[in-house]
Amino acid sequence: MPINRELYVPRSWFTDPDRLADAGVPDAAVFSTKPELAWRMIERAAEDPLLVFGWVTGDEAYGNNTALRARCRARAAGVLI
Repeated sequence: MPINRELYVPRSWFTDPDRLADAGVPDAAVFSTKPELAWRMIERAAEDPLLVFGWVTGDEAYGNNTALRARCRARAAGVLI
Protein backbone atom coordinates (compact mmCIF):
# COMPACT_ATOMS: atom_id res chain seq x y z
CA MET A 1 0.00 0.00 0.00
CA PRO A 2 1.49 3.39 -0.95
CA ILE A 3 2.24 5.68 1.95
CA ASN A 4 3.21 8.78 0.01
CA ARG A 5 3.16 10.33 -3.44
CA GLU A 6 4.56 13.18 -5.51
CA LEU A 7 3.46 14.11 -9.01
CA TYR A 8 6.23 14.35 -11.58
CA VAL A 9 5.64 17.13 -14.10
CA PRO A 10 8.05 17.26 -17.06
CA ARG A 11 10.38 20.25 -17.24
CA SER A 12 8.97 21.22 -20.66
CA TRP A 13 5.55 21.88 -19.13
CA PHE A 14 6.94 24.75 -17.06
CA THR A 15 7.52 26.77 -20.23
CA ASP A 16 3.79 26.52 -21.05
CA PRO A 17 1.67 28.16 -18.32
CA ASP A 18 -1.57 27.28 -20.13
CA ARG A 19 -0.69 23.58 -20.10
CA LEU A 20 0.08 23.74 -16.38
CA ALA A 21 -3.22 25.53 -15.71
CA ASP A 22 -5.19 23.05 -17.83
CA ALA A 23 -3.64 20.18 -15.86
CA GLY A 24 -4.45 21.82 -12.53
CA VAL A 25 -0.81 22.22 -11.49
CA PRO A 26 -0.63 24.79 -8.65
CA ASP A 27 0.91 28.17 -9.51
CA ALA A 28 3.59 27.70 -6.83
CA ALA A 29 4.84 24.43 -8.38
CA VAL A 30 8.42 24.32 -9.63
CA PHE A 31 10.19 21.66 -11.64
CA SER A 32 11.74 18.86 -9.57
CA THR A 33 13.61 15.83 -10.78
CA LYS A 34 12.34 12.37 -9.88
CA PRO A 35 15.16 11.87 -7.33
CA GLU A 36 14.27 15.22 -5.72
CA LEU A 37 10.65 14.12 -5.45
CA ALA A 38 11.77 10.80 -4.00
CA TRP A 39 13.83 12.58 -1.35
CA ARG A 40 10.81 14.66 -0.30
CA MET A 41 8.83 11.46 0.21
CA ILE A 42 11.68 9.81 2.13
CA GLU A 43 12.00 12.86 4.39
CA ARG A 44 8.28 12.91 5.13
CA ALA A 45 8.29 9.20 5.88
CA ALA A 46 11.33 9.51 8.14
CA GLU A 47 9.68 12.32 10.10
CA ASP A 48 6.52 10.28 10.78
CA PRO A 49 6.87 8.78 14.29
CA LEU A 50 4.38 6.03 13.46
CA LEU A 51 6.25 4.82 10.39
CA VAL A 52 9.36 2.70 10.78
CA PHE A 53 11.41 1.59 7.80
CA GLY A 54 14.92 0.30 7.37
CA TRP A 55 15.49 0.58 3.65
CA VAL A 56 14.58 2.43 0.47
CA THR A 57 14.43 0.84 -2.96
CA GLY A 58 14.24 2.22 -6.48
CA ASP A 59 15.15 1.55 -10.08
CA GLU A 60 18.20 2.88 -11.92
CA ALA A 61 16.76 6.41 -12.17
CA TYR A 62 17.13 6.62 -8.40
CA GLY A 63 19.91 4.14 -7.70
CA ASN A 64 22.28 5.84 -10.14
CA ASN A 65 21.74 9.16 -8.39
CA THR A 66 24.74 9.38 -6.06
CA ALA A 67 23.33 12.38 -4.18
CA LEU A 68 20.11 10.54 -3.34
CA ARG A 69 22.03 7.43 -2.25
CA ALA A 70 24.30 9.53 -0.04
CA ARG A 71 21.36 11.29 1.57
CA CYS A 72 19.71 7.93 2.31
CA ARG A 73 22.92 6.59 3.85
CA ALA A 74 23.27 9.74 5.95
CA ARG A 75 19.76 9.13 7.26
CA ALA A 76 20.78 5.53 8.02
CA ALA A 77 18.31 4.05 5.54
CA GLY A 78 19.76 1.26 3.43
CA VAL A 79 19.46 1.60 -0.32
CA LEU A 80 18.49 -1.35 -2.49
CA ILE A 81 18.84 -0.95 -6.23
